[in-house]
Amino acid sequence: MNTDNSLSRADAVTAFTDQPIALRCGPYICGPQGVAFRDRSGRLTAVTTQQIMPVRRIKDAESGAQRLELAFLFRGVWERVTVLKSAVANAASLVLTADRGVNVCSANARALSAYLMHMDHINGDLLPETVSVSHLGWVKDLGFVPYAPGVSYNEEAGCGHLLPAIGKAGCFEQWLEAAKRLREESVTARVVLAASFASVLLEPLGVLPFFLHLYGESGLGKSVGLMTAASVWGKPEPGAFISNFDATRAGQEAMAGFLHNLPLCIDELQILESAGERGYDNLVYRLTEKSGRLRSKAGGGLRVTETWHNCMITTGERPISGPASMGGALNRLLEAELTAPLCGDLPALARAVSANYGHAGPAFIELLQKAGFETVRGEYNAYFERLLKAGVSGKRLSCGAALLTADAVTTNVLYRQTACLGEEDLLPLLSAPESGNIHERTLEMLRELPGRYPNRFETNAFNSWTGERWGTVRGGYIYILRGAFNDVLQNAGENPRPFLDWANREGLLLTDKGRRDKVIRSGQRTEHFIVLRES
Repeated sequence: MNTDNSLSRADAVTAFTDQPIALRCGPYICGPQGVAFRDRSGRLTAVTTQQIMPVRRIKDAESGAQRLELAFLFRGVWERVTVLKSAVANAASLVLTADRGVNVCSANARALSAYLMHMDHINGDLLPETVSVSHLGWVKDLGFVPYAPGVSYNEEAGCGHLLPAIGKAGCFEQWLEAAKRLREESVTARVVLAASFASVLLEPLGVLPFFLHLYGESGLGKSVGLMTAASVWGKPEPGAFISNFDATRAGQEAMAGFLHNLPLCIDELQILESAGERGYDNLVYRLTEKSGRLRSKAGGGLRVTETWHNCMITTGERPISGPASMGGALNRLLEAELTAPLCGDLPALARAVSANYGHAGPAFIELLQKAGFETVRGEYNAYFERLLKAGVSGKRLSCGAALLTADAVTTNVLYRQTACLGEEDLLPLLSAPESGNIHERTLEMLRELPGRYPNRFETNAFNSWTGERWGTVRGGYIYILRGAFNDVLQNAGENPRPFLDWANREGLLLTDKGRRDKVIRSGQRTEHFIVLRES
């Protein structure tokens, strides 16, 4: 350990090997052999044999939480780790940085903690300070991240792996040409592009998050349409700006929270189906509620709850809504069916947006910031009134107005075209089934079961059956085994009891007195059936 008396003076500075910054070190001796503390009697006490120092202060833009970025020499290379100040100040928490390469253990953690906090205290004018964020999108006093300068990302928040996907490649003009041709060919494509831009308008305009789901047979261009929407902001590939439905609930919430205002693009709904999920109301409710579940940290305490305010653009071979979908979910969901190819040359479009992406989003944000949101809000209010007069109501009214506003701004300023989306283009998407008809849709689904699954239903008897059996059809009634009935409704996201109460009131059930089902005895076997009129 270097014991030069000059290093113990109040104005002594660090002398680490190829150090990233020179700092005052006061009573500490900081050199190639590590860090030692000299007390008033002149006695030296080793703190660590590793060369380590704070190099930056970081303040969270929203929570105000402060972090220290620590630099340390590991196998000849200066590595860095960012730690909450409270974790640096707590010896037990500081030990956790050993996983990242810091030479700390329970024996020296207290001394190392005291050294790092002292270095932070006496170098207030030397340590650079930056602002950090835990999510992308609008941040108060900063503007729109990641386009705001001088902002770093808080790696503890997770999903930092998505950051490289938010960037530019290729040529903006080539992207514009591909987008213009696509808009001229397909109204559906214009809606999908509008949803990508509208996502960043929802929070400033006070519009709730919503789903836009594109579905249809394979080969019609659903995934290419999603790629085009994703290419507005970043790299339009799975694993980059596009995710899929096999993420866990916590993973989906973390991605939505990280993107915050940018659209969450999810491909291939059928992945959920192959995993056995049949009802999607919960998915729609969860991702349009603007916040995730309260979760605990691995080391104790609670995580900051993720919040978001964006549009979910999804694809699949079938709709998200079903016969038993609840009205609340339907109001947060717009579904567009592809019955013909999205454009004439899908491979060319895919190549164009894969090579040229990430330009339109920043240009749109710049337009919004220059124009001011009062101008945009005026346009939104005008579309809101026009849709209201056209008979649109509920949450879909504000969703539709946001889509039309985003399309109008981009049409006039980015694409420099004349034809905007009109109310008539969106009305098919905005007309939702009445929420009061939930039970009627469930009834229709149940009446279709014998035709959809003929191998599950006998037509004449209750015995002599092989394979999985759901029931039978006879005498103008559909007999469904109580267990099968419950499974079908629960998989569709419907609660069996309210439906049975409604069906009984409507005189649609054949029951035993005082019950909602009918008991059938055949030999030694007794079975319970829900018995519905066929028509």
